[in-house]
Amino acid sequence: MRNDRVLLFLVVADFVLVMLTFAGEFALNSTLPLPLRDYTSSAHAILTSILYICSWAGWILLVAVSGPSVTPAAVATIQSLGNLEGELEMAGGS
Repeated sequence: MRNDRVLLFLVVADFVLVMLTFAGEFALNSTLPLPLRDYTSSAHAILTSILYICSWAGWILLVAVSGPSVTPAAVATIQSLGNLEGELEMAGGS
């Protein structure tokens, strides 16, 4: 398979997974305990969702513009874990 087809497949797969995540979140919202359900309908949660969608769209745009790149699996794993650690620190985790 050519690189441009692989990139297109990955972008489409990412889009589908994000849409399925939002659909699952919407469908399962009624199963949350009442305090959490109130939080998900608050302005903070809506702003967070908007920021997430904008950052995701920006990431997709940057990936499409930059084209395919080669990163060894170990390096990609370390980078992903570093990003996850930064997100946890921002969210108040350890």
